Amino acid sequence: MKKLLKQPGIEFDNIILKDLVFRLEPECPMQPKINVNLSSHFNIDKTRNVLAVELALEIIERTENPHIKLECSFIGFFSQVIDKDDIDFNKFAKFSAPPIMFPFIREIVTGITAKSGITPIILPPINIYAILNPTSKTKKEK
Repeated sequence: MKKLLKQPGIEFDNIILKDLVFRLEPECPMQPKINVNLSSHFNIDKTRNVLAVELALEIIERTENPHIKLECSFIGFFSQVIDKDDIDFNKFAKFSAPPIMFPFIREIVTGITAKSGITPIILPPINIYAILNPTSKTKKEK
């Protein structure tokens, strides 16, 4: 029989879209060259064992006068399960929560840009840790 892996003892309770801004100028090329910036921060309520993680993304065209800009942020809510083997909430917030939340951002970006008349921007799977780690680059060019 296979040994079960240790579970983190953390539940993904909810995710909400906090902010969404999209601007597109009529002169925007069908496939704009863009910069993608990703950021994250979190807040832990230790009295209720609840974690809120905000994951934000900015897409902007790489020109002096950008024709496209998209900003969005989500807040993910996680809770610690009492009496379970658990991982450190801080480590979870930094390393595990953002990759869980990223598909929600990817879906918004693809959906909005597909409806805008340009070639949809489809964000590829990325190494979130490498982008959010302060010792690595914080910009990814596409």
